[in-house]
Amino acid sequence: MATKKYYGKEGQESKEPVVFFKILSVGYLNNINSDRQLIAYCSNSLLMRFF
Repeated sequence: MATKKYYGKEGQESKEPVVFFKILSVGYLNNINSDRQLIAYCSNSLLMRFF
């Protein structure tokens, strides 16, 4: 992956850019403004795991 060299080595593990933008698009389409609510929604939704 071309952007792998820019990932952080300390702290929390970085998300892949494609996954990150998919999560953001789900938040936009479902009108979820909170990051915590968005992560909870994506973690609990089986449809999101296939997306």
